[in-house]
Amino acid sequence: MDDSTQHNIAILFADVAGSTQLYDTLGDVRAEFQISGCLSTMIAVVKGNQGHMVKNIGDEILCHFPNANLAASAACTIQETLADKSSDLKVKIGINFGPTILKQGDVFGDTVNVAARMVGLAKQEQIIVTGSFYDSLVNPDNFNQRKLDPLKVKGKNQLIDIHEILWKGDDTELTCFISAKSILETKKEWSVQLKYNGINCIINRSHPTVSLGRGNQCDTVIHSQQASRQHAVIISRWGKAVLQDKSTNGTFVTLNANNMPNSKSSNEVFVHMEEFALPETGIISLGAPAKDNPNDLIYFQYL
Repeated sequence: MDDSTQHNIAILFADVAGSTQLYDTLGDVRAEFQISGCLSTMIAVVKGNQGHMVKNIGDEILCHFPNANLAASAACTIQETLADKSSDLKVKIGINFGPTILKQGDVFGDTVNVAARMVGLAKQEQIIVTGSFYDSLVNPDNFNQRKLDPLKVKGKNQLIDIHEILWKGDDTELTCFISAKSILETKKEWSVQLKYNGINCIINRSHPTVSLGRGNQCDTVIHSQQASRQHAVIISRWGKAVLQDKSTNGTFVTLNANNMPNSKSSNEVFVHMEEFALPETGIISLGAPAKDNPNDLIYFQYL
């Protein structure tokens, strides 16, 4: 099954959590010995569940399985085996299922990318899977699970359904999950208005993403050399507008109900390669403080 065509398979990433700290604590030789043992354990479990190893990526393994049930069984067995060994190393696992290109022993495509996002969301000892993976399970009741809130992940325009497979069974120490989605869905419709040089743009649940930058492909094109071509995006997330900076110079957000950048009461926050939940009203300045960028300010307010 390696002919550069697509196959519906399960993609699993398993990452050793806290390995950087382990190298710092134990030193390179002892840390590498422990991590190698952990990786060997995971690889043996993968092969024992009809999985195929693709590669090691640092302290992470990438593998694939012919169906979702084998991948779920392998994920649970990995966690159970490490727990039985009372290992100091903990693993986080992310899985997805869908069409995947197999070529020269490697895997490619959107299914792989989303699986990588899932392991990035997981905490140590967690197994996080997509809704597509969970829906592909035969007899899903064989696996304890809980559905989490859908999330916006990098590279995807739509929210993705997410589940956690509970390999410990009835875990009395499990954090009680309260869905932000179910709470916020009871609230009235909301929107955020952006104003830039006479142009208005609305962000809401129906139009959940707006991109900002100097490039013509952006939803709102900012005519400033201090702005990156793809500078930032603002996304709708559970009743909030969240700014995601992706720029070289960063983004400055002025928190001020009067929308006056030079006011003594204004409070400017610098956001660089991170997220920031926008308040009810304020000013966004791309690449420079608002006082140094008076002709290219973006005013926003919740409606």
